[in-house]
Amino acid sequence: MTTHNNNHNNKNPTPRSKYTKSNCSVCRYQHRKCDAHCILAPYFPYVLEQHFKNAHKLFGVSKLINMIKNLNDQELKDATMHTVIYESNARAKDQVGGCYKIVLELEQRIREAESELEFVKQQLEVCKTVGVQEQIHIIDYEWFDIDDLEDMIICG
Repeated sequence: MTTHNNNHNNKNPTPRSKYTKSNCSVCRYQHRKCDAHCILAPYFPYVLEQHFKNAHKLFGVSKLINMIKNLNDQELKDATMHTVIYESNARAKDQVGGCYKIVLELEQRIREAESELEFVKQQLEVCKTVGVQEQIHIIDYEWFDIDDLEDMIICG
């Protein structure tokens, strides 16, 4: 017996209610009904509840709302909330270091890469110098005919 699947054209069906405003983590936390005017719903759907918990622990709901409430540009709102979520998740992973530790690690990697680049440049200069010297040496021998070199060796 086969079962009938209404989503036969869609290989990865997702429930429609997965990202609806009724599932906003913020409103759910505050025991409110999420409406169309909830400005945090796009950033904290219920499926990303842990992101909200981390952001709430670090900033609080009122600060989250105030951060994006006065921004007019949607791109700036998205970038702000992306940063808040990233920072709060980093703080949840490492309560002492948070983003600061990540910045220090990245700065160390930059210093190491710059040091390696400087070493490679020095090696390249050495190779160029050796290559030029070898070319000069080859050119010096090309000025002489082989017979002339043999005469110089016998006479010299």
